[in-house]
Amino acid sequence: MTPPRPLLVGWLPLVVTLGALLAALVAITAALAADAFAIRTLDAFGLKDDRAIAAGEIGRLVRAGLVHVSWTHLIVNALALVLIAILYWRVHPPPERTPRSAFLLVALCVVTSTAGFTASHLLAMGLSCGASAAVYGLFGATAARVWRLRERLPERVRLFAPLSLTAISLASALILLPTAGIDHAAHLVGWASGFALGFVTASRLGGFMLLAAGATLVLIAAILPSG
Repeated sequence: MTPPRPLLVGWLPLVVTLGALLAALVAITAALAADAFAIRTLDAFGLKDDRAIAAGEIGRLVRAGLVHVSWTHLIVNALALVLIAILYWRVHPPPERTPRSAFLLVALCVVTSTAGFTASHLLAMGLSCGASAAVYGLFGATAARVWRLRERLPERVRLFAPLSLTAISLASALILLPTAGIDHAAHLVGWASGFALGFVTASRLGGFMLLAAGATLVLIAAILPSG
């Protein structure tokens, strides 16, 4: 029998990776200076601007997930990301709480955010930005993960647990539909892509493809300029 690993070891990959991701979000906001939340500043960095994207600035589809319209916007998204990342990590059996799983979490955020903003662009939803598409993507992936592991659950909750988490995660996006000024397309497609990827990454090949896709999108965001 393999001895249990110390708690810190099992959570260390998540803490380091999530900490780096949050630090990047804060650093980007701070680097944009005092007028970080001015439209011109956000647009220069990579706000999801449909006309600019149509003109070829596709890097915006990736970078839009990194900028926020206010500190409140950033803090709310960061807290949601932390809470759902912890839930995502908790549904991994301890042997799977590895650096690879932490990298997959980041790749999920990048890919689902980009998918959400791509849908938003195709539907011409207007100017938008923020990490919420990634948050919903990770929430959807967590629900899919519970579906994959349901045979390990007690029989009395084997169906209830994945169904309820799927319903709650999707309802958290649907409940905002009456609210104006929110990019609902990014939220819903972010969730749907995360839910689908949660099943795809069950295989080693699926996980490798997700990591490759995430790395490619980061490279695109770094190379292709805005403005």
